[in-house]
Amino acid sequence: MAHDHHHPHDDHDHVHGHGGGAGPAAAEQPLDPAQQSLADALRASFRVLKAVMLLLVVLFLCTGVFTVDQKEVAVVSTFGRRDNLVRPPGLHFAWPYPVDEVIKIPTAPISMGIDTFWLRLSEQDKTKELSDLGSRSTGLDPATEGALLTGDRAIMHMRLNVQYRISEPMDYVDNVSDERALLEAVVCNAAVAEAARTTADVVWKDPGSVAAAVQRPRCRDPSRPRPLSL
Repeated sequence: MAHDHHHPHDDHDHVHGHGGGAGPAAAEQPLDPAQQSLADALRASFRVLKAVMLLLVVLFLCTGVFTVDQKEVAVVSTFGRRDNLVRPPGLHFAWPYPVDEVIKIPTAPISMGIDTFWLRLSEQDKTKELSDLGSRSTGLDPATEGALLTGDRAIMHMRLNVQYRISEPMDYVDNVSDERALLEAVVCNAAVAEAARTTADVVWKDPGSVAAAVQRPRCRDPSRPRPLSL
């Protein structure tokens, strides 16, 4: 007797799902033309920016190159403190301002006129000789005109022409801020003192002796620097 044995088999559907994310081997998607153009423009702009920054650095350093002429020397101070090196004429380098400051000092003789003890003259009278000037009935105005009082109580007018030279650049940088005001004060004080020691006749007939006495130093302390030589 035959028996049919039926072994039912359940059909199993095996569904294997794959994730939608791209794996490491997935190829990069190419940029569309608009994005590609933007990326190229950014790269080009970055290269131009780097070149401009490099050029600015070079130009900044070039501003530290300076020239000292034949009739001067230079002293460099860093953040307000000078070094002890005097730069002779030629080409030199210092860090650009505000790191370094270059101070140039003339070495040639300098001329300066002092009219502190002179008359107040009009522009027309300034071109005339002193002997051509007429007498003035208004007299002397102490507020606007200068004069020297001599030892014999006479009033004299004097115009001084000063020629000086800076012989110590380091002392000049350390001690002098306004050389004209300094010289004018020193010379005027010396002129007042010398006029008081002499007479009007000497000042009138031999002004050179008064000028020589003003130039000659008196009682100077040798330990103190003398930045200016007259």
